[in-house]
Amino acid sequence: MLQGLFDEDGGGDTDFSYQITSSSSAKSTVERPPAPRNQTNLCGLQNQGATCYLNALIQTLLFTPEFREPLFSLSAKDLNLPPYSTDSSQTSSIGTTLKVRKIIVELQRLFAEMLLLNQQACSSIRLTDSFGWQSNEVGFLLLVNSHPLLFCSLKQTFDHQDVHELNRLLFDAIQKSLQGTKQSNLIRTCYEGSTINYTQCKKCQKVFKRIEDYQDLPLVVQDSPNLQNSLANMFTIHEHLIGDNQYRCSSCANTLCDAE
Repeated sequence: MLQGLFDEDGGGDTDFSYQITSSSSAKSTVERPPAPRNQTNLCGLQNQGATCYLNALIQTLLFTPEFREPLFSLSAKDLNLPPYSTDSSQTSSIGTTLKVRKIIVELQRLFAEMLLLNQQACSSIRLTDSFGWQSNEVGFLLLVNSHPLLFCSLKQTFDHQDVHELNRLLFDAIQKSLQGTKQSNLIRTCYEGSTINYTQCKKCQKVFKRIEDYQDLPLVVQDSPNLQNSLANMFTIHEHLIGDNQYRCSSCANTLCDAE
């Protein structure tokens, strides 16, 4: 699957050239290679303007083997890639057009570059292009019911996104691009969990259960000594529903009752 991952369309869009002026004022252009990795031997991501949140999320995906390895297991056929071609679509044996899963292709490419290339930082432009981002705006591809992928502009001029919202949109885009493949449930398998909230009415003593799915946990880390303490504060501390914050109990004729 890694074959051809580094073939840039049209010979490559990245320009690493600079000019040197000699004493005679004659100018010549030479190619400057990207800076090699430093002593950490890790590869970073270039900032496109205000993409530090996105870069951090991409790094966490890369260093999650449970996500990275299934992603690399998808073949060119799985991704509807025509052999030895850069076309964005191909025709199946029954005459229907199969769209290349560009998001997954570019995510594979970027992961491979970050793992294999000896350079300090890689560009995520091809990946953001696959999302539908433009040079002067931030947007994502959204799938509305059974309609084709639609472009939805979110913010102008590379404004910072809220990291939770960006994480949700990134996962949503990846999950939609994986539909119909053997890894269609990859996001759910790796990142989705469920919380169960129990509420007990103090009047009738009945316990009510509410199940909620999540893909990220907004933990409070300030003034917390470690991650375990933050998780304990989130899931084990009782909340008392009293006063102006009483619980409306369905077993008590929908009256407001003290609860916890």
